[in-house]
Formats: sequence, structure tokens, C-alpha cells
Amino acid sequence: MELMSPAGNLKSLIAAIEAGADSIYMGYLKFNARRPADNFDVVLLKKVVDFAHSKGKKIYLVLNIDLKSSELSEALRVIEYSVKINIDAIIVKDYGLVSILSSYYKGKIQFHASTQIAITSSEGALFAQKTGFSRIVLARELDIDEIKAITEKITISTEVFVEGSMCFSVSGRCLMSSWVGGRSGNRGGCTAPCRLQWDSSGKKYTFFSMKDMLLVSRLSDIEKSGVDSLKIEGRLKSYAWVYAITKVYREALAIVDDKEKIENFKSELSKYSARDTGEGHFFGHSDLIGSNDNWDNYKKGTEVSLEINPGLFDIVIIIDIIESENNNLICRVQVENTVESMEFAKPLPAKKGRSVELTEIKSTIQSLIEYKTAVININVTEHTAAATQILKIAETIVNKVKLLVKRVNELPVVSDELKKVVEYNYEDFNRPVAVGGFPDKLLIDYTQFSYFANEEKIKNIKTITAEIVSLPDINILKKIAKKYNLIISLPHIIYEKDIEFYKKMISQLVAEGLTHFEANSFTGISLISTVECSKYAGIGIPVYNHLAADFLFKQGFQSVYCAYEAESAVIEALSKTVRGSVEVLVYSKLALFISRVDGADFKDGAVFKDKIGTEVECRSYGGTKHFISKKQFSLIDEKVKKMNISADSLTADIRHTKNTNEIMKKLFTGNFDENDSSSFNFFGKLV
Repeated sequence: MELMSPAGNLKSLIAAIEAGADSIYMGYLKFNARRPADNFDVVLLKKVVDFAHSKGKKIYLVLNIDLKSSELSEALRVIEYSVKINIDAIIVKDYGLVSILSSYYKGKIQFHASTQIAITSSEGALFAQKTGFSRIVLARELDIDEIKAITEKITISTEVFVEGSMCFSVSGRCLMSSWVGGRSGNRGGCTAPCRLQWDSSGKKYTFFSMKDMLLVSRLSDIEKSGVDSLKIEGRLKSYAWVYAITKVYREALAIVDDKEKIENFKSELSKYSARDTGEGHFFGHSDLIGSNDNWDNYKKGTEVSLEINPGLFDIVIIIDIIESENNNLICRVQVENTVESMEFAKPLPAKKGRSVELTEIKSTIQSLIEYKTAVININVTEHTAAATQILKIAETIVNKVKLLVKRVNELPVVSDELKKVVEYNYEDFNRPVAVGGFPDKLLIDYTQFSYFANEEKIKNIKTITAEIVSLPDINILKKIAKKYNLIISLPHIIYEKDIEFYKKMISQLVAEGLTHFEANSFTGISLISTVECSKYAGIGIPVYNHLAADFLFKQGFQSVYCAYEAESAVIEALSKTVRGSVEVLVYSKLALFISRVDGADFKDGAVFKDKIGTEVECRSYGGTKHFISKKQFSLIDEKVKKMNISADSLTADIRHTKNTNEIMKKLFTGNFDENDSSSFNFFGKLV
């Protein structure tokens, strides 16, 4: 099995290689889920790729966040540069990037499905394989049997996390950080509210803080499950930590069946976590919550001496200063392979003030320049010059260096053909409804089916989307279908044990004439791809950019949803760029966490409150725990309407509301208590 280590900076990359990693995953300066890490600029990225390859190691670049349309152009240039410098693979989440990679870079670079895509079943894995992914980073919520079921049915490689921090929420499905502060975990801005103390019925505890994963003692089981790559989490950790953890796993992989030594390794590794440690979801979903404050025996890793060749990774800067025939100064500035020259009039002695030796230009540049490894050569005739002139010349040279450094760190320009792929112009598509208005579509759950089957048709509602998490009464669904356009929605998360149930249910519903289906995941997309039906992308596949929408339309979907955590500018951009039906969620009791974690504290109806007043209520739903915001999300508002953003349909998600009659009255009056409602990030900015 491949051993993959994290690198948030250069020293961590060197540490990983020296400790025995087979591959290293790392981020560019932008567009990755660990923005606080130092990450790697253009010049350094090429140097580390060349270095790693010279050592027989692979480099994987993470572009594993959701992207706005305005960010696609630069992200495309990152991909283009990755191909140019022979990055081994790119790890992606965004459907827009998937569209670009599968259409325009097929055969040029491999791409891996990030754990943030939340591939939870063999059906989802098969769709990833069909799409062109060469590897899947499996969702961290899977147990060992589910992993085995996936690896047995696909031919592409799989990867799992074996060490490091764990998220409470299902991969790629967390809204909490975004909800409380506009910093999205889906865009690399998570502030980890799950690590804080919450209050539940007077008990204050870190209810959502997961134990760190430690699977060194389970390597044999993982190998038997068919996994190809083991991943260590930790791009924010120190290089010493990366070295220590990688070294232990490297040694453990050589003796996976030596139980005594492996147990010693487990004991040693537990000291490198300030939290309790466990085995994640691999062997069950209980006893996963731990303490955050085990600092007494915490080890950050022993400082190690790394073999870093001086100058190998430094940006090349050479400054040559000579005299011309007319005694002017000629300065040649080289930054990497870019060279520019400047000429200065011969500096003269000061008439007033201080004069210095002309050769002091060198020391003056050294005092001003940021890059202390810059080579400065000066070959001039000794004479004095005004100190002010020397300073001015030195400042001009240093500014030129800064300019060239910026230039060499620019991403390459892509072809006109590729530019057209990401370019977009705002158009008026004459969409029929204004965001901020009343909904024309409802999303309901199984507890509400009878209500809508038996009540008179609601005048404003054209479509009802019914989410199925258990075997429905088809006659009730047919009664709903007589009054409304009925869409059957598959859950956001479907695990292996439920695949056959959903296959049979879909076939049965189609046979009964119910042929409109909504997918909310890779698994859902795969399940409805095998039947003749009308397809819709649900709120579980939120779209942040026009290329993500295009990707879904190419899969046969008739409509897409704007990402409901996004700000108004993103929704407006989608409304004016997407060539297809655009829907907007305007009401919901949002699930801020969706988790597979079992525990005595997570009973139905349990309420949790943080120190700033955020409240969530636990609800068991479809085999997972949903932590529903007590405050409702609503864009049914005249202030929203004044933004003049249009859509093809507006949806109210009433699945998690307790009184259907009451909410139906409020939906068509907009009579929501401002203190009990939030527009999420609509009037802010999603970070």
C-alpha cells in the first residue's frame, strides 16, 4: 500500500520524504481546504515536484474546495501549470473542475475524487470511475466492510485516511462554520466550531469533538479490504510531527503482522495527539467523541536535522552591476529564467550631505531585499557617490526584483480554447420568478406524505419533491402526483447496505408511472442513470459555478440548485450564466451537521447550544443523525427581492419542520420572526 503524507510547507515535504513517504499531498496558495497552511507558490511548486520525482516520490496537488465562477479562470491555470510541471495527480471536489479535467485534460493528468465528494457506496464509486477519476479518497465515515464492498467492484484505486483529525459531520456535508461565521468548510475556511464546548440540558461538553484517528494496529485489515493508499492527515502540523508519524507508519507497514511491535507503535503514536485517539468509523460508529485537552504527554515531534541542499529550493536571484563605457551603471537582474537590464546615470559625489563608496550599492541592496539568498555581483571603479543616489538606485533595483519575482510566480496563460471554457458573460435568461418571492416547490419527507395526499391542492405550489428514506406507500405518492408535479428525491447519503433497496424501489416506482427522480450525491446519480426517467439535481449537489451546472446538465439533469450557503453575487452569477433551469432554496430548517456518530447524548430531540447562541436539535433521519438549526433559513423577504435576482423555481424545504399546517401559512405570508430567521450568507460574503 502507498503511504501518503501531508506537507503544508517545504520542511514538512522534506520531512515526509526522509521519513519514507511514497507520496506527498500539498496545496497551491489558493483553492485548497487548508488555507492556513503556508502552501506552495508557482516557483516552489516546480522545485519540489522535481525534487520529489528525483527521489522516486509522487506529488498530489489538492484543489479540493467548491469554486465560484469568478475563481475558475485561475483554477484552470493551476491545472495547466500542474500538467506542465508533471504533478502526478490533482485532488478535486468541485464539479466544475471535474468537468474541465474529464473533458480537456483526459490522458494529460490524473485526478482523484476528494473525500469531500462523500463517496459512500460502490454505486457512487462506479460513477466516479465512469467520470474519469483514477482514484477515490473514500468518505471517512465508512466501515471496513463498506470499504471492501467498494474496492471489489471498481478497477480504479482507493485511498483512506489512517491518522489525524476527524470531522464530526459527514465529509463535504458540514454547514456549521459557514452558518455561524460565513467561513465555509466546503471552501477551506472551517473555524472548527465542532471542537468547542456546547451545552445540552445543562451539561457542558465538547459533544462534537471527534477522537483523532489512529489505525496503525489495523493495517493488516485495511490491506485485506483492498485499499491502495494510506493517507496521513496533517497539513497544518509541524515538520517534526510529519516526520515522526510518517516514520512510524513506514516501519509498521513492513511488519503489519507483528502484533507486539504494532501495539508499541500504537502507544507511541497516541502521544502525538492532544486528543483521545480511536479507530474512526472503520469498526463501528460509537465511542468516537473524545476530550480536547490531553496536553500532559503530547508530543509535537522531535526536532530532526533535514538534508536540505542549500539553494536547491530558493528562488534564483542574481544581480550583476557593471560600468558601461560612458561610466553609467548597467544592472542585470535575473529571477529564475527571467532577465531584465537597467541603466543608471553615473552617480556623482554629493555637493551637500554624505558621500559613500559606489560599492556600497551592494550592502544597501542587501539591507533592502527580502530574499537573503540573492547573489549580488558588483564590478565598478572605486569612487564616491551621494548616499541619496546610492539609496535610490538600490531601491529601484530591489523593486525590479520584486516585480520579476511576482512575474515568475504568475500562473501560465492558457489557450484561447480553454479560456472560452471558463469565460462567462451575464445574460438575461428571462427566468420567471424573483428570488425573495414565495415558493412554487416544496421538499417534504415521509412524515408529510399523507398530509399532501389528503389536503386540497395548494394554489401556489406546482411541484412537490418527496424524499424517500424508507419504503413508501405508492398509492399515497400517486395521490400527490395527481395534484402536483411529483419528484422522488433520493437521500443525500446512501450507504452500501441500502443500495439494493433503492434499486428495487426506483424500478418499482418507474413501473408505477412515477418517473421523476432527484439525486443528491454520486450514489444517487448512479442509481437513476440506469432507468428511463427525468432527472433533477437536488440541494445535496449545490452548484457554485456555471461549469458545475454544465457538468450536471451533461449527465442528463434538467435543473440544478444554487448553493444555498452562497452570497447573493454567486446566486446572481448562476442566474445570469447557467444555460439551463436554475432553482433557489428560499426556506429550510438546515441540517448544520449530518453525522454517523452514535452516542448516548445524541437522542432524538436533544438540543445543543454554543456560547454565541447557535442551537441545533438532533433528529435521526435516513440512518444518520441530522443536527437541525433551531433558527430557520429564509430568503422570503422584500429586501431579497430588491436584489433583482431571478430563478426558474423557488423551493421551500419543510422536511424538518414540526407543524406542517403552521409552516404552510407562514410560507405564503413571509411572516417570519426576524430573531428566529437568518438569510445565511446571502447579504454577506462566503469565505
